[in-house]
Amino acid sequence: LLRRRTKSLPNTPTQAAAAAGILHALSQSYKKKVKFADSLGFDLASVKHYSAAEEPHIPPKVLSRLQSFPPCSLDQLGDRLSALSLQSLAPGFAQPGEADSFLERVRLHKVCLERIDTSHLDIRGLVRVWDVSYKKEVTIRYTFNNWLSFIDTPARYIPRSERDAQTDQFAFTLCIPPFIEKGSSVHFAICFRTEKDEFWDNNNGQNYTVRHQGPPMELPQRLNFSWCWFA
Repeated sequence: LLRRRTKSLPNTPTQAAAAAGILHALSQSYKKKVKFADSLGFDLASVKHYSAAEEPHIPPKVLSRLQSFPPCSLDQLGDRLSALSLQSLAPGFAQPGEADSFLERVRLHKVCLERIDTSHLDIRGLVRVWDVSYKKEVTIRYTFNNWLSFIDTPARYIPRSERDAQTDQFAFTLCIPPFIEKGSSVHFAICFRTEKDEFWDNNNGQNYTVRHQGPPMELPQRLNFSWCWFA
């Protein structure tokens, strides 16, 4: 059998230039051409019109679930949500900002929780930091499962008003899921970062704790998945 011997790459400038010219000619001969539909006599777009009489197909089992709802089911769900009172989340500590030594504590530790207010779905608080740097950021780290996992949420700066000129104030909001179990707790700590340093307020190593004291919220089982057919 006769086999064609492979040729080595060109080893002279003349051969290299010739090879480049051949490759360029081949690429030009195989260049793709693009034609639009309208140049061939076709429409550029296809439009389908639906009449108001057409209805989406919904599985019968989904409709049967909806029809089996007692008339008051959705009202009962609304009552359960509104039944959560301001007392369902209770802090396990005194408001730090009410202490006479509060500003001295801020001066020593550079950051300190000032106060919090709780509702049935969130925790809102104020943080005071010592003005040690122009660039600064405050982050709240909190957990629902005793630090198996955690969430970091930034606090926003509040422009100075008539406060102490040596401190700055930040506000934060922690969103709480409505279906947490009775007796569960939310733990959080505060991180204050500047360009060079990082300071923490973790309530002297105990973390700040807010406990859920209301009844647990349960979503009716039949409401879990039926809605997705209408999304």
